[in-house]
Amino acid sequence: MRSEITDIIVNEKPTRLSKFRKIISAISNPDILAEKGGYLFMVLIDGSCCNLGIQPYQINGERQYHYNMLMPENEFLLTGFINVNCSLTILFKVTPEKYKAGLSAYEKASFREVFIRFARLLLENNFPEDFEIDIVTRSLLLRAGIVNTEPSTVKELGELEI
Repeated sequence: MRSEITDIIVNEKPTRLSKFRKIISAISNPDILAEKGGYLFMVLIDGSCCNLGIQPYQINGERQYHYNMLMPENEFLLTGFINVNCSLTILFKVTPEKYKAGLSAYEKASFREVFIRFARLLLENNFPEDFEIDIVTRSLLLRAGIVNTEPSTVKELGELEI
């Protein structure tokens, strides 16, 4: 199962696959994760293009924020953290009213596709298979009806059917 992503934009710049692999290697390295305090990211997948905004959680001792990253507006934008304990937090943004009312079948399928394709893209570029999907993400995916079984790792998320 492939992500089918051929074009990658990182922090607003088209990025070659070889450079993207180096980025993935760095952001998943436990020593670098600890040094940077983890990473914040935002990801948008549209067709064969992945737009990824990523930055260290801390720069020069200053905490960073997702809203500092420039990303195109899209209702299926994901945000998250690569945590120092080698886990991923991946979230989506909907209003509390929308979350309470429930996602439509189309929204569930669209979010599911983005989550899975992002995991596959990471795995295709040597992101560690055993990185944990944290409890917040697993719970969100189940409660929103995006998945029927909790994926515990990036590998398990990437192996789900779209």
